[in-house]
Amino acid sequence: MQKNKRGIELSFNVMFSIILIIATIAIAFYVISAFLGTKKCAEVNLFYENLEEHITDAWNSRIHQGKCCSAILPSNIELVCFGNSTQTPAREYKEQYEELARYNKKSNVFLYPPESACETGSKKISHFRTDEFFCVPVKNNKINIKTRMSEFESQVTISGE
Repeated sequence: MQKNKRGIELSFNVMFSIILIIATIAIAFYVISAFLGTKKCAEVNLFYENLEEHITDAWNSRIHQGKCCSAILPSNIELVCFGNSTQTPAREYKEQYEELARYNKKSNVFLYPPESACETGSKKISHFRTDEFFCVPVKNNKINIKTRMSEFESQVTISGE
């Protein structure tokens, strides 16, 4: 009799240990995924800050012509779109325009697809204008846009490369 009872105790201890190991692994995966989500949001916010700083510097200059943006975007962002909901979209970006115009009508910079851009998938940045709503593809987690400002303009003009 004594032998059987000891076997059940050992079996319970092993099962309890397995449950603890599984719980520890599950918590570790949760913490890692939360950390990676925070990293993605930080990358998006750094991109917006870099873009805003570049535009503000160009706007403060009398004459400016340059390229932007070196900030790294999350790998699942396909396009960065510029413009607002009152502009006509470039023909090739009409689908993105229709989807993004539903999210935030006050913004003028959008990340596409919006569900991949954390909570900050769009932002209102001052001192720039575009001739139409357009998007710039993200290559190697970066974008290339042209910015220019002449002494007779009141806003920085942004265009794709």
